Amino acid sequence: MYVNPNDPEHTLIKSKIKEWMIKVKLINSDADLDVTELKCADVHCPCITTLVTINGDERFKFQIAKPLVFIREWDIKGLLIQQ
Repeated sequence: MYVNPNDPEHTLIKSKIKEWMIKVKLINSDADLDVTELKCADVHCPCITTLVTINGDERFKFQIAKPLVFIREWDIKGLLIQQ
């Protein structure tokens, strides 16, 4: 997995993801997020995908086809299309 040496526990990027999701009204400010990186075994998918689950509820799951450290605000805005 990719690691930012200035944020090895991914604390900063996870808080930014939550901030961006609140900004685009995907979640409420009191929501809990579970952010996980997954390696994909399929040759047609990216090497690492980031999965964002809201409040541990599998019904509210978003997939971003890139490593966690490379996620930016425009990726979160793109989640609006997945809904």
